[in-house]
Amino acid sequence: KDSRFVGLRMRDRPGGDEFFTDAVWRDLAILEEKGLSLDVLINNFSIDEVTEVAKRLPDLKIMINHLGGLNITNDPFDEKWKEAMEKAALHENVYCKVSGIFQRAGVKPTPKNRSFYSPVFKVVFDAFGEDRIVYGSNWPVTDRGGSYSEQLKIIQSYFDPDIHPKLFRENAVKFYGLD
Repeated sequence: KDSRFVGLRMRDRPGGDEFFTDAVWRDLAILEEKGLSLDVLINNFSIDEVTEVAKRLPDLKIMINHLGGLNITNDPFDEKWKEAMEKAALHENVYCKVSGIFQRAGVKPTPKNRSFYSPVFKVVFDAFGEDRIVYGSNWPVTDRGGSYSEQLKIIQSYFDPDIHPKLFRENAVKFYGLD
């Protein structure tokens, strides 16, 4: 009943591989019925599982957190990750949060150059487009890899300023049903 409550975040996986029980599907259906949202922290879930939830509950708004959980390194990223993100993005109810870039960096010290993150940003933007990406600060966790302003500068410099209103505000307002 509290308007500040906009949804849930799936973070942990009680029950391990047996997480998606009838009770969980029933609860997710309640979220969908009430027009609430589901944020998914990919560390304990797969993008393929997000796609399955999106298929079964096409009106449930689902947010993939932290660029789909990819461990970003100097090596080419896993093509399976790219394919899974593209498959998830086929579902109009799935969005992706551009967040946690320093935490996703599998290189230390954490890179502060845009070019390190650009291939991942490109996959996310190409898959979800300008209307289904949302900026997330991930502050104060961001401070573990660099300053908030360093992260913000990298993201602002990659994405065209024409889409900044959507990335930094409008898409979140739409997704979370905010005023």
